[in-house]
Amino acid sequence: QECLLLLDMVTTNLSIWTSYWRMVINCDPDKTEVICFNSSEQANVPNLFNIGRRTIKLTHHTKVLGIIIDNKLKYKEHSKYIYNKLMYKWTCMSRYSNR
Repeated sequence: QECLLLLDMVTTNLSIWTSYWRMVINCDPDKTEVICFNSSEQANVPNLFNIGRRTIKLTHHTKVLGIIIDNKLKYKEHSKYIYNKLMYKWTCMSRYSNR
């Protein structure tokens, strides 16, 4: 609970600070995400976070610098992505090499 209260305080202060300096936070779904890593309070974490009039969604995995990171730091989604990409390229190479 303490962590969630602290997070709420930070988002409130961020909202006040951005309003004061007339800044706008880009909260497009593909630009801004919240991910909670290995939290024992995972069930208590809200799905939506508000910063001013903007809403940010909680996600279970995100792509950072080409690496897909999940909330348990297992990299399963990244492994699936790389495997599918590799299989596609292997299929293309096999098709064009008459095999």
